[in-house]
Amino acid sequence: MSIFENNICKKSEDSSRKEQQESGSLQSFIDVVRKETAEVLRLFKTKFLSKNEGMISITSDALEKKIFDIVDVIRNVKIKSLAKNKDSQKENSLQIILSISRHDTINKLVSLISAIHLLKEHDNEGNKAISEEVQTNIAGIEKILEKTEETAHTIISGESLIHNVRQVAEDIKETYDNLKVKINYDCHDKCLIKTNGSLYSVFDNILANAIRHGHATEAEINIIEKNNKDLLIKIKNNGEKLKRGSEEKIFEKGFKSKETGNTGLGLALIRDDIEISHGEINAENTKDGVEFIIKFPLLQSK
Repeated sequence: MSIFENNICKKSEDSSRKEQQESGSLQSFIDVVRKETAEVLRLFKTKFLSKNEGMISITSDALEKKIFDIVDVIRNVKIKSLAKNKDSQKENSLQIILSISRHDTINKLVSLISAIHLLKEHDNEGNKAISEEVQTNIAGIEKILEKTEETAHTIISGESLIHNVRQVAEDIKETYDNLKVKINYDCHDKCLIKTNGSLYSVFDNILANAIRHGHATEAEINIIEKNNKDLLIKIKNNGEKLKRGSEEKIFEKGFKSKETGNTGLGLALIRDDIEISHGEINAENTKDGVEFIIKFPLLQSK
């Protein structure tokens, strides 16, 4: 292929990518994320996680750059309006869902870059713990997209999501191989609640933060029915305690951890999501770590 033809193809590809970024629907965002992550995840698995490890021609540096490029694409996807009928409540809910999905996906992609650096140092040995964490993040990205799609369709239809909280807890437990999760429940039936957003994302953000910022190795999820009216979800971990006075600040946009420098955007977004669904969330230190307490109105069984 000539340089001229190469330039035409590149311009066409750049133009197509720009059109995707400027598209105006939440589904287009999901499609862009799926398309942009599918190839890098395939390359990552082929290079580091398959029996033919190291046989693929792409270098670790090139793979790292590709991930950064995809993060930029996802970060720059522009969606002017999500709800076609301009319903402000739907629009607000959808924008929160979009922000959470974007934030969670980027976090998991960035974690792959850290894994590349570690795996480069252990090319010959193969590091099982790192590989398992990578597998968890790869599976997590697709789970995020599935939940985003499901939540968006429900919101657009004008309905609310009904969650079996026990089942959501079990689902999240399966996605965290690097965290020992125990689940206890004290509620009748299926512990049902109704929300405008994704309960899975709430669990995911809290546990991911416990690992990333608190270096937690264990977590316990307690689901408790209170006065046949509310459902309490208590998620505690054995990670580092919160700095005194920061219990509320961690839910503020722009909050930064002194140790990691990362912002509390994810927790701020899920608090918005919970409050739209008439719920509450708080955090406090415990004897052995940190506990998040979430309260939702209990959905009464018919």
